[in-house]
Amino acid sequence: MRVGGAAIAYSILGTCRLLGLNPLAYVSDVVPTLARGVEREDLAALMPNAWLLAHPEAALVPVR
Repeated sequence: MRVGGAAIAYSILGTCRLLGLNPLAYVSDVVPTLARGVEREDLAALMPNAWLLAHPEAALVPVR
C-alpha cells in the first residue's frame, strides 16, 4: 500500500472509531460495493455516518 493509501485507510478506520462503527463490518460491505462500481450520486450513502444509519447492527457497544 502506498503512503497515500495508508493515510486513507487510517482516516476511514479513525472515522469508524469516532462514530462507534465496527470498522470490519463497514469495510467488508463497502469495499466490494465500490469494486463493483457505483454511481456518483450513490457515494453519499457509503460514507461511514450514512452507512451506520442504514446498518445500526454494526454499531459498537461500549464495554463497561
